[in-house]
Amino acid sequence: MTTQPYAIVDASGNVDNIILSDGSFPAPSGKFLVAIGSSGAGIGWTYANSAFVAPAIPTPSSAQLWSAYQSSALAKLSDADVTMARVVEAVSLGLTSFTASDVVAFVNYRRALRAIVSATSGDPTQALPTKPAYPSGT
Repeated sequence: MTTQPYAIVDASGNVDNIILSDGSFPAPSGKFLVAIGSSGAGIGWTYANSAFVAPAIPTPSSAQLWSAYQSSALAKLSDADVTMARVVEAVSLGLTSFTASDVVAFVNYRRALRAIVSATSGDPTQALPTKPAYPSGT
């Protein structure tokens, strides 16, 4: 016997579960079985007019978008910690100075990222600051 996926659909048309069956599995009381075929239906889908319909993809809230944006900025800031440690080491060895233009550009990059991380709101569609080149001598 060949098995295939079936959706267990309630009276409202909601897909409650997916099973593998040869078609002989009895539907639970108040529900019916529908062969899924190639539709890719799953739990949470609906079945109406002989077709499966995918659930709507929720749109993230502005707070969720901002939180994701801040998380990205925080990850870039954490990544920049290694470079900043190299800058401090290079300054202490006299290989560069804190006033060198490439060091200042890197410090300003970190400052911009910290401003995003600490802000309570903002525009998450704006591009994150661009990481400058590694300061020379570091």
